Amino acid sequence: MLASVPQTVHILYSVYNLLRLKYGKKSAKGITGCKRELNISECVQSAFQDVLKLSKDGIPELHIIPIDPLVVPKVTVQFENSLIRGKASVRNLKIVGVTNAVIEKTDFKIFGNITKYKSVIRVPYLRAEGSYKANIFVNNNKMSSRGEFNASMTDIVANIDSAGEIYERDGRSYLRLTKLDCEPTIGDMKVYANGLVPDENLNNALVDLANENWRRSYQSLVSSTRPSWEPFILKYFNDILDYVPWNLLVVEK
Repeated sequence: MLASVPQTVHILYSVYNLLRLKYGKKSAKGITGCKRELNISECVQSAFQDVLKLSKDGIPELHIIPIDPLVVPKVTVQFENSLIRGKASVRNLKIVGVTNAVIEKTDFKIFGNITKYKSVIRVPYLRAEGSYKANIFVNNNKMSSRGEFNASMTDIVANIDSAGEIYERDGRSYLRLTKLDCEPTIGDMKVYANGLVPDENLNNALVDLANENWRRSYQSLVSSTRPSWEPFILKYFNDILDYVPWNLLVVEK
């Protein structure tokens, strides 16, 4: 059951009280967001960093799901590069380590009813695991596989470039993201999967081959799978913003 508007506003004030105490901006009515001034990017960066920590176990009233671990019941990805192409369905995907992310740079600007947000986010370590079912074509030879997998990634750096629009709904202003581009790079990665082929020794040999050569195909795989995972990130943020009025995010001078 969704929280009422007064309950949601009260929770927002409580969250912002926690986030902004260190800046000495608490008032009798609570904190209503970042002031629209020259250093708004610094305020937004600090607020997002603190919200990231608070979101570990989720904030149901704000539609913020738990993000560490982040559990995705089902996702389907299509991929293609010069060596392979295929489609995989992943179930019970669990990602650990998101709240260790550090927002290193932020540039937030407002142009009328348009917002621009750019940031650089570094994550020291992520681990993903789940079940998969895949149809893969290697040189037009089809291979069907299913099993369990895990992947460990270190030193992930994501360059975020997003745009949004401020719109009116029920007499109040809200922010909606209209574009979100994410360019992730990885320092190192190790993967494991069973069920690729029936023979265990051959399966392990294929895994070793993937771990030795993943850098060659990484960029093309990111590009080809982008239509699968970028809309998920965009929807995640818009589901939150749908319940947060603009004036609780940004305060006019």
